[in-house]
Amino acid sequence: MKRILSVILLSLSVTAAAEDGLVIQLTIDEKTIDGSKKSQYINALLLSYPGTSVSRFPDQYEVKFQVDTPKDNIFDLVFTLKDLSSGNPYYVGATPVSVKVGESRTVTFERNSRIYNINLDTSFGELP
Repeated sequence: MKRILSVILLSLSVTAAAEDGLVIQLTIDEKTIDGSKKSQYINALLLSYPGTSVSRFPDQYEVKFQVDTPKDNIFDLVFTLKDLSSGNPYYVGATPVSVKVGESRTVTFERNSRIYNINLDTSFGELP
């Protein structure tokens, strides 16, 4: 009986862990070098981990996240941004980011006379 209970508890814990995903709410503030605001974009993504996810927001941005398995609720990510607003994909930058779930990090890139401030806010979410 103990053995059956152990198997059931183990399968429930594996199922619960498999349903969790990483939610990243990203806010992209784009400004020109002189400080005038060009645009702001806000979206949230639900990512499975470990793995790589690419999301394209037509005529705006493409974001890529490479996500490792967390250690103590700290995720190591690689974040890549492309600007699509000109009609062509323009590489903005990529950087590694470590973030504890429930906290946020800000990443800044400067390219093509523009400054991109990206806030990455994290939480757990249930995968479909």
